[in-house]
Amino acid sequence: MSRAELPDEDIYRACITWNVPAVADSEREDVRLFLAAIRLNAGALDPSREEAVPARMSPLRRAAEGLRSELGGDEATAKQHYKMVARHAGVRGLLGLLMLAWMADATAADFRRVEFRLNQLEGRGVRDLVARCHCKLATWATDHGWLEVATHHYDEAHRHAGGELRRVLDGVGNWFGRTQSFTLGSRKDSDMTRFPWIMDRADNAARREIDDQFKRSFRSPWTRTITLGGASAVEGVDIQSAELQASWAGAVWLMPAIHRLHAALILGNSRTPVDVARGIGLWVRGGGSQIGNLIDSSEAYLTKESVADLLTVQLRGGRNVFGRERWLEACQTLWDEMPDELVDSLLANSRLPSIATGYGLEATELYLHAALLNRSPAMLERSLDSDDASIALLARCLSPSLVEALPLRVIGRMLSAVVTTASGPHEDWKSRGWSVLPRLWRAAGNEQDLRDRLLALMPHGSVPEAAVSVPEFVPNSLIDSSLQAAIERIYQDIADADRGRYAGHASQPAWNVARLLFATERHDSTAIAALVEMASSGRVLAEQRLASLNALRLLAEHGLLDAADVEGALSARKIASFMTDDLSADQRLDDISRIALRARFGPVFDLDAELLAASRDPDTRVRKLAVDSISWLSRQAFASAARDAALLGALYDPHPRVQAAALPALWRGDFASESVRRVAHGRVEELWPEAHRDLRLAVAREISRTDSVRGDQDAKLQEFAQVDRSWLVREYAKGSGSAFGD
Repeated sequence: MSRAELPDEDIYRACITWNVPAVADSEREDVRLFLAAIRLNAGALDPSREEAVPARMSPLRRAAEGLRSELGGDEATAKQHYKMVARHAGVRGLLGLLMLAWMADATAADFRRVEFRLNQLEGRGVRDLVARCHCKLATWATDHGWLEVATHHYDEAHRHAGGELRRVLDGVGNWFGRTQSFTLGSRKDSDMTRFPWIMDRADNAARREIDDQFKRSFRSPWTRTITLGGASAVEGVDIQSAELQASWAGAVWLMPAIHRLHAALILGNSRTPVDVARGIGLWVRGGGSQIGNLIDSSEAYLTKESVADLLTVQLRGGRNVFGRERWLEACQTLWDEMPDELVDSLLANSRLPSIATGYGLEATELYLHAALLNRSPAMLERSLDSDDASIALLARCLSPSLVEALPLRVIGRMLSAVVTTASGPHEDWKSRGWSVLPRLWRAAGNEQDLRDRLLALMPHGSVPEAAVSVPEFVPNSLIDSSLQAAIERIYQDIADADRGRYAGHASQPAWNVARLLFATERHDSTAIAALVEMASSGRVLAEQRLASLNALRLLAEHGLLDAADVEGALSARKIASFMTDDLSADQRLDDISRIALRARFGPVFDLDAELLAASRDPDTRVRKLAVDSISWLSRQAFASAARDAALLGALYDPHPRVQAAALPALWRGDFASESVRRVAHGRVEELWPEAHRDLRLAVAREISRTDSVRGDQDAKLQEFAQVDRSWLVREYAKGSGSAFGD
């Protein structure tokens, strides 16, 4: 026995508020078709459906037909249907106005028409209906990037809402620039805020993906598979349905979780540029974490067009992203691949802060602004119109490589701002920028008085950074005292570790020792002994031990120590502290770090077998360090068949940093077999269309070097690099980027 039908008015309200249980058992055809269309049920949207569309339809049936046309790509027909529905009075006409406002090409006028109709409604339950319609408009305005419109409708929704709806709106107030608040206690959300009929479809999508991934994990590589489903095969209809339903319901509080799941389904199943950009956009909009890592891991699958689509269309220039920090993180990761118009827009519309902590949004804005100035020198001149405090902060954020190209007037203005605002920077900033400020001083003419004023500002802990940037900037007395302090810190860290204390591990004394010795090109047996002691300790943190081994390797590469100096650090040892949950991988990383140090002494040690094995290790860190070492040996004219094989194999590695580590040897190293080098060059050319920026940048660096080995294949690679989507790659390919990042 079927339930009694709701009154017509209540049916329209239920369809508008997406109260599916209230109408789920309805026998009315128009209700069933409307529910099926928004749920994306296959039968309702099948373009081959032969059922004739009647000339006379209820407004609800016409709305369903309009949505079917819209999803099929016929927006003009859809709009005609919606306009006919909108001519009706009351909630029937409201349905048509809402459908028009929901369209991708909706305008602010469409939103105003909905609001005008809402203000005319009267009767039972109107406040909840009005609140939920404003939730819809806030959700859709956010999609368009209309921040002020979205905030207005959020405020109206909050004003009319009551009970559980008001409570969930309180929880997302910060997304709209309002106060976020939560209600403590064990109150259970109602179905009309949890929308279980929506989340069930999302859960189905997640369960299906987990099942498919598990099956793929044990599928035989010789199994032939065929995927059915056409355009919906990438992420499936379930998640699309959940997202469409949540949007129609105006459940803005559910959208981020659905967006993140949608992103995971897309990126887990597709590597096409359009899908990758779509997945990244959904992840950013969904409040996903580690946005920079996600973009970097997917960068190889982007194109110039998909980057532009991601930043300007999907993310609306940051206007539809909840949390500006997420937009800035995306921009920082893609600063060199942004469309020129977006670069100019960001620079023109950003205001440099005069006071900023080292880790807040202001700091992120400053670093992004400074990076973008690499691409727009004209905007750098405009930045000088800011106040001294802002310019001083900007100077500390510049890329050191930009300094050489700056006009003297700009350099002078920046240095003047820095010394004028000596007491101005937040404490976090006083140790920032000491790789840049000495270069500005050198470019300005090495004035003694100016150096003294800058040195008076420099914290003692920044001496190594300044010394390695411009050695002549730092007096020998400061270098000596800084070196002594770093040595003492190393022995203090070792003593602390023996007592089970790890308070000073963040100070990086090992790297400070290496930088100071490298800057002064000196051999200091006392400092080297301290590094060896740290590298040989079984009780210090893994990060401290590896930093010492890396520092020793750097000094060995530049001839500042020999094998006898580091004998105590060369032999493998069982480690007691680890960096990750994979204890075996951490042990292998420690082992290869010692092998890599031995490799810096050339053929004194026979390491081919160990390096070749490590270049195939399951841990990326181990493979990268092994290939780095093999490439270095090749560049020192130590060639062997095993090293040839490892270098060629690295170009088939799944990680771009391992691939890039092999490249210097292809141009500047020795190979036992030139035929292997030719095959390796061919592999680079084969990789290029889907190569990561790390690899493309490494190639551009090599072909721009005057001491690189030239070949016929260089011309084609240079051609690729000169039109690359990355500004950095293009600059190197032109021969004007030699300072960047070296």
